Amino acid sequence: MAFSFTQLPAELALEIIRVASLPDYGGFTAPRPSYATAVSMASVSRAMRTATMPHLLHTVVLASSPQVLSFIDSILLQKRLATASSPLALDYPKLVRRFWSSECWEARMGDSPDYRIDYATLYEVIRGVDCLGLNFRALHLLYNSLAIPSADLARDWKCRRVILAGSSLPRWKPLTSSTEGMIFLSRITHLTLWITADHLLPPRDDTRRVPRWIDDVPFAFLPALTHLAFPLAANGANGNSDIQAPTGTLVYIAPINDVSLAGADFTPCDFRQWALSSDPLGHGTLVPFCHSVPMLDLANELGWEFLFVAGEADAAWVPGDRLHGIHGEDEEGERDMDWE
Repeated sequence: MAFSFTQLPAELALEIIRVASLPDYGGFTAPRPSYATAVSMASVSRAMRTATMPHLLHTVVLASSPQVLSFIDSILLQKRLATASSPLALDYPKLVRRFWSSECWEARMGDSPDYRIDYATLYEVIRGVDCLGLNFRALHLLYNSLAIPSADLARDWKCRRVILAGSSLPRWKPLTSSTEGMIFLSRITHLTLWITADHLLPPRDDTRRVPRWIDDVPFAFLPALTHLAFPLAANGANGNSDIQAPTGTLVYIAPINDVSLAGADFTPCDFRQWALSSDPLGHGTLVPFCHSVPMLDLANELGWEFLFVAGEADAAWVPGDRLHGIHGEDEEGERDMDWE
């Protein structure tokens, strides 16, 4: 029997819109989900657009430089609509709760004028997200945004959860060598390092290795850090020295969630000591990846993007928080927008 959607109770109609807006995953071979249904709904009417767009914009995943430029252009368009008092205007920075960029090359001398990145506009988005994730191939989006003249990190930077990923060694210098970078680091409470560089310490046992780069993490610049997570790589089978794709995350959590109460009993530098100790697993929780990634593609690093879309970073904190009696806010992690 046919019925009018508008005759449904508002709560039920909004829940239907939310469920229909969730991404259609094509599996690991196509980790960037389809939003065809949500896009169609947003084109029905102004009311449907208003109800659908927060779900579309909840998690933004930008896979390439053109997508970064298109996303910034979209924000600028919304600003023009707002200036014209258009009912179609949306506050993108307010709606984006999770942001990720897999790759974006910094503009070079001689590049086309069309290849320009408006870091000031991007800063308006990333300063207030709940979770910021960047591959090292897009790290300039962070440090150039932090350096814009209009930025006031002490007043308007709200993001506390950060994910840095990549197959190369971490690049901390752009952040530790500037005032704005140090302010950014000082605000981080949850840091996930999805790094697969093969610079590893000698194996602590027959199955796991701790990454050597953990010794270079600038914990002294991270006074608010209470949560640290990084992958452990498995040794190859039969004693083979080759390193397989990571299969789990080692999660460290400060003994007291409020560092200000921990005093001299704990500092973030203790995370390094735990990792380099004779029993690194004894100080933390080893969390397997909840979402199946049978072949983590480290060549183009789509695997980390997939895990971000699936909310893997937030899920990794849950077991450790429970052990420490920490009850965090529930976060939705399975929504993204692919800007093509």
